[in-house]
Amino acid sequence: MINHKITLWAIIVLLILFIPLTIFSTYMHFNKGPVVQENPNHEFKFENKLYFYNEVNELIGKYECSNSICDLAINSNNEDYSLEEYEDEDTKFELVNNRYAFICDKNDKEKEEIKLYDLSLNRILATYKAVKNYGIGIEGDIYIVKNNDDKYGVIGFNEGIALKIPFKYDYIGLVNKIDSETEKIASSKYAVMKDKKWQLTDLNNAEFTSNIDGDIASYNEEYIILKNGSNYKLIDYNGRNYLNEGYLYLGFYSKYIEIIDNFNNFYLYNMKNSEKISKEYSVKDISDVDLKQENNNIIISINGQVKETVANS
Repeated sequence: MINHKITLWAIIVLLILFIPLTIFSTYMHFNKGPVVQENPNHEFKFENKLYFYNEVNELIGKYECSNSICDLAINSNNEDYSLEEYEDEDTKFELVNNRYAFICDKNDKEKEEIKLYDLSLNRILATYKAVKNYGIGIEGDIYIVKNNDDKYGVIGFNEGIALKIPFKYDYIGLVNKIDSETEKIASSKYAVMKDKKWQLTDLNNAEFTSNIDGDIASYNEEYIILKNGSNYKLIDYNGRNYLNEGYLYLGFYSKYIEIIDNFNNFYLYNMKNSEKISKEYSVKDISDVDLKQENNNIIISINGQVKETVANS
């Protein structure tokens, strides 16, 4: 009988304890506040973090800022060399392969440092002093980068991240030639400079030229235009000189060469048959000249006035 009484009292005590807890839990379940959504408006920067979304507005990853200036990095401007590169207007880098981001995270007193950030791993993979892809991109998802030792190299993102050209050059650039299919900067040959000597190379480190004295201004598949001071000259990949030295300007246009001679006369020149294909026009510099291709013709304008149409055959 005593045992039955003890059991009864134990049940009563347990009911007294658990019934209020059950009621409270039920109340909290049905009356809990609204769920707080992180970055509800899907802003790029929110509460000192950068948020990255895909094309269907799904969160890919985020980056926690450490400093007041925190954003996608800007394509680095070209340094003061003669190479005629594509000119970009401070374009921010886009996300690479929905995974990698070039980020600037600094205070207003620090020098620029660009972080390569992996959104999948949530970590910084590398830091660079400068990164460029000319704003419109380099074919093959290529980026030219300068490391913390002021040496240039080339990285690619085709399959993961790969070092395409090692960090051993004082400068690397690509001539302003846009591939017609990809509409990005063509990347078959790179102009590289080391110890004030220039060369042409590719992503397989093949050397197409020996060391060249003078700055490379432009190049195509056969010839290289060099600039020494204010004078231009034309050589082939073996270093042989063509034309006369001392032109005020040389540039490639289609299959021809733009020439401004020492008398400030502009004309188009055909290297294949060694003859002029246009008349001569007096100019101050190449900015006076505008060339446009229309069908199979080249329209030559000088200071805004159409002067001549020549066949682009």
